[in-house]
Amino acid sequence: MRTRRDVSLIIKASALILVVAVGLDRTGLAQQPIELSEDSQSQILDQKAAKAKAEVTKRGLGQKSRVRVKMRDKHQFTGRIIQIDEQSFQLQVEPSFLDDLEPAKGTVLRIPYSEVEKIRRPRSRAANLGIGVGAIVAAVLMLAAIVVLRADLCRSSYCH
Repeated sequence: MRTRRDVSLIIKASALILVVAVGLDRTGLAQQPIELSEDSQSQILDQKAAKAKAEVTKRGLGQKSRVRVKMRDKHQFTGRIIQIDEQSFQLQVEPSFLDDLEPAKGTVLRIPYSEVEKIRRPRSRAANLGIGVGAIVAAVLMLAAIVVLRADLCRSSYCH
């Protein structure tokens, strides 16, 4: 027969497992895919390309033109806009440790507007540091929770 302590331990372990599972699940609730027609897909792509072109034009060229570009294939690049054309722009890449691909510093990429998902200003050093510290804190908290649960199990004589 299970005691209250055993039941409490099972509930705690179940809660920890659920928290980890929800935290690792990127999709959240299950979503049903929506089928789009070819016309609506091309219209959405055209709208995103126009939005990307407007953002690049707004940023302009020079020292203040640093951007973070997220591509449709989910790669990200950080750098300065050095040339703006009708169908594309050129980005002089400044690699950072959070970029997916790390081309050599100073590499110039020609990026078509149709391949751009989103253009934003680059992350500050403080933001990069915050992301790193947050990841470390989350790992330490998970480790502490595991140690506490393990100690609780040992107290209830499940350890040898």
